[in-house]
Amino acid sequence: MRIFLLVILASVLSLSAAEPPSWPKAVRELTDSSFVPTKASKLPQGISLFHREESAEQRANREVGLLWVDLDGDGVLDLIVRNDEGGSGGTFYTIYQMQKGGYRSIGVFQGFRPKLLTASNGYLQIEAWSRGGGLESSRDLYRFERGEYRCVREDNYRTDEEKGKIYVGTNNPQ
Repeated sequence: MRIFLLVILASVLSLSAAEPPSWPKAVRELTDSSFVPTKASKLPQGISLFHREESAEQRANREVGLLWVDLDGDGVLDLIVRNDEGGSGGTFYTIYQMQKGGYRSIGVFQGFRPKLLTASNGYLQIEAWSRGGGLESSRDLYRFERGEYRCVREDNYRTDEEKGKIYVGTNNPQ
């Protein structure tokens, strides 16, 4: 009987070790239709996204996506801008907060399938999946801390042809 209980206990412990720690609950999934397509020339004043060298005309004709959402519950809509640039890690996003005189950047993130999650520190948290190339991927958690959104947790996965995504560990990159 003891051996049977030990086998069950060992099985439970090995299963729980293979799963990531608990994750905040999703409030809203952000899809392509969540963002209003907008020409870069129509961006609100104070928003500058582009870092690569290009002409003013090229920059003005770029299309970005705008999502107005109240991230901190103050009744004022904040702005998440989906950039048309990205890489193997996913699309680039910039988060802006409306303040007197215009918008102020309060964070950036990169990834696929972003979601808004339950609030922490008075602000909605953000989840995004990202890839570092090959069969490695991560689920990143962004939280508003010390005046800006920061990546506070990264759950890492690798893909196995037979088993699919396998959780391999968590980093806390603060």
